Amino acid sequence: MQLPKVKIEQKILLLFILVAIVPLLITNFVWLTISQNQILNNTSTLVREAASQGQLETSDFLKNKLVSLIVYSQTLPVRTKDIPNTTSELQNYIAQDPDIQDLILLDKNGNELVHVSRDKVYPVSQLKNDANDPSFKVPNFGGGEKYVSPVSIDAAGDQQVTLSIPIIISHNLPNIEDMNTSAIGTFRNSNEIAGVLEEKTELASLWKQLSTIKIDNSGYIYVVDENGKLIFSPKTPTANNASTVLNKKEVAAFVNSLPSTSSTPEPVANSVDNQGKQVLTTYSQVLLTQWGIIARVPISDALSSVRQVEIFGIVLFLVMLIFITIISLGLAKNITTPIHILAAGAKQFGQGNFQSKVLINTRDELEDLASTFNDMAKNLQQAFARLNESNKKIAFERNKADLVLYNMTEAIIALDEKRNIVLFNTVAEKLTGYSQQEAIGKPIESIISLYEQDKPITANVYAPETSSDTAPAASEMFSKLQIQLQTNRGHKLPVRLTSVILHKNESSDITYILTIHDLTEELNLEKMKLDFVSIAAHELRTPLTIIRNYMSVFREENIAKLNNEQNMFLDNISRGVEQLTFLINNILDVTNIEKHNIKLHPVSVNWVGLVKQTVTDISPTAKSRNIMLVFQDSPTDLPHVIADEMKIHEVLANLIDNAIKYTPEGGRVMVSLEKQDDKIITHVKDSGIGIPEDARSHLFTKFYRVSSELAAGAKGTGLGLYIAKSIVELHHGEIWVDSVEGKGSTFSFSLPADKV
Repeated sequence: MQLPKVKIEQKILLLFILVAIVPLLITNFVWLTISQNQILNNTSTLVREAASQGQLETSDFLKNKLVSLIVYSQTLPVRTKDIPNTTSELQNYIAQDPDIQDLILLDKNGNELVHVSRDKVYPVSQLKNDANDPSFKVPNFGGGEKYVSPVSIDAAGDQQVTLSIPIIISHNLPNIEDMNTSAIGTFRNSNEIAGVLEEKTELASLWKQLSTIKIDNSGYIYVVDENGKLIFSPKTPTANNASTVLNKKEVAAFVNSLPSTSSTPEPVANSVDNQGKQVLTTYSQVLLTQWGIIARVPISDALSSVRQVEIFGIVLFLVMLIFITIISLGLAKNITTPIHILAAGAKQFGQGNFQSKVLINTRDELEDLASTFNDMAKNLQQAFARLNESNKKIAFERNKADLVLYNMTEAIIALDEKRNIVLFNTVAEKLTGYSQQEAIGKPIESIISLYEQDKPITANVYAPETSSDTAPAASEMFSKLQIQLQTNRGHKLPVRLTSVILHKNESSDITYILTIHDLTEELNLEKMKLDFVSIAAHELRTPLTIIRNYMSVFREENIAKLNNEQNMFLDNISRGVEQLTFLINNILDVTNIEKHNIKLHPVSVNWVGLVKQTVTDISPTAKSRNIMLVFQDSPTDLPHVIADEMKIHEVLANLIDNAIKYTPEGGRVMVSLEKQDDKIITHVKDSGIGIPEDARSHLFTKFYRVSSELAAGAKGTGLGLYIAKSIVELHHGEIWVDSVEGKGSTFSFSLPADKV
């Protein structure tokens, strides 16, 4: 159906109204939307924080109770079943904690040995057997597991929970000062469990804490168990907290998520409750239990302030509509006449009549537009001729570029801003197994799959969507020396990938250029080199060992027959053998590093003690060169580190030895330690000759040695720092150097601290 014609005056009127009103509408809409989203986001954050706070307070409450129970379980009277002293200990414990109602000591068969309540000590005649109670079974037969019971109601009508832990008698049990809940839960043999210590504790103080957690004015948190039963709610009396609330979506979602090992609150959900109200909810599982902390707040309360803004926006829109209508009616008539003239002139130009002239005398932009029309007609014919010539040149240049790209030795893939393939050269076809016809126009991830250590690399990594607007004309966005590319036959090839993002250009639809180089032959050659070096080094070890052994035997048998000069010759031979052996061992270490054959045996190491001992061991060498070697104690106690003691000792000894070698006589070498976050930093500082700035970037590479007067006299392989760097990085640490030429250097490395 053909639409009726509309006069230009009416269109101008409509245009003015749209130009003025639509931005206002859009602005109001965007403003309201942003305000509403911001309020919802802020409220969602409050909901998650409330759930997280509730989870933390509940977990800390139970954890503190368990830790105290563990400490009392390892006291001498409890472990030795000294009934009188145990009774006294438990009476003292129950007096200190107002939440605890009962403490019970059970032997290995479930018989009560001691039962202390808040108001009495049960006589022997009232003690019973709890062998069938889960509070005994789980710790005793569960291999050392702690137990937290479901919530129950005591005789006074108060909610309580039963906690129990095994009494461990293992010789490997840590000291009481080091006890924590991780000691309980470790699998124990039956001969390591002497019984069970049980505590019945009320939850009123916990609920009082949780009642203080508010979300805005009407939001709150409540607690349910794994069956969806209500345990606590500030809106419901305790006596009624046994009803099932599975009909609430957030509770059903929590129950369905079990079992779970995460205590992090789930993303906030927007749902409708049983009364038809929209609410924001989330839930978080309490550690040590399968309780859920549910946080909720009505959306209507959060958005009440936005409703007033909406009313103001509607009134403003109506006032602006009336004002713009009046103004646009007056302007429409003055504009339409010149437009009719321009339309007639455009019609002439459209018919190819470039001699026609558009005459308008309005002394404004419309007159300028008419003049532009006339100039355009004059230049169009010349432009058509130049356009044809330019098309020929562009086609020629494109042919040259295609010839270069399709004959390169590397795979070249060009992508548009949507990451669809627009160019796919011959090498890319051979490398991936896909033809150009199959690849062009397809998303890049449907053609190539990239992996780094078997982890997929997505297109967002090497071709980020939002970076080309601010990128320079060509900038490298991603470069990986060795990753894997999966072909269409499922084979994985080692490749080097470099991606470049281009600034947006209207003359080209290319946004990303990927360069992929096949490393298969290079890696095979490198493996052959490493195998050769490894075989050669192993083969050299045997004759060197024979020479060293024969030298030792010869010297022992002929020591009395040799003069000083002959002994000097033998010393020189021995030193040469040792140096060559050291070099071969270093080469083998480098080979093992590059083949990833080094196995670490990390343990908790007393790093302060090891550093002190190393400084003491190397001190004679420093004294022989008239160099002061000192260890600076840390002002605070430092934790142990997690490391392979032998290998990390080699790193420290190498750095101290280097500092002594490159420090002139009379100098000073200082070793110090400090703690930064969860790492221990070791510094080896010397007052030596320093390191030239241009040499620092090469220090940790293979076979590199700094050229200097002291270096010329210092024997070495140039492999020590490379090996040290590799060993430190295997420990998930870092190594670096700070140096001022002529004043000395400080080599530093970090190791992860033991968190226990």
